[in-house]
Amino acid sequence: MSAPIRIVPQVLQEIRDGHALGMAAAARLVPGTGGGTANASTLFRWTQTGVKLPDGRRLKLESVRVGHRVLTSAPALERFILTTTSSYGNDPTEVRTPVARQRAAAKAGAELDAMGV
Repeated sequence: MSAPIRIVPQVLQEIRDGHALGMAAAARLVPGTGGGTANASTLFRWTQTGVKLPDGRRLKLESVRVGHRVLTSAPALERFILTTTSSYGNDPTEVRTPVARQRAAAKAGAELDAMGV
């Protein structure tokens, strides 16, 4: 009889490699509203209920529970942020400035006017 195959989540391997972050430490890596950093409870919520994506799916921050602690890793946090960013159709390397957004809105308005809408 063969042993069952164990699949080790990527975040667990990153934690084994010494990249463990508790929720408070991970929160210090994320900007919060008002100029501070995110609250640890926000990151905990991301691990439990996740965030709703535009297509209706929920994305959770990868984590593992070790005793009473919930741990994640910086690479898992990076994957979470990049996935939420790309799901909204934003290229994280291309951020539109307010002027660029105004120009795009003006152009779209002119196209709608030309169509008679």
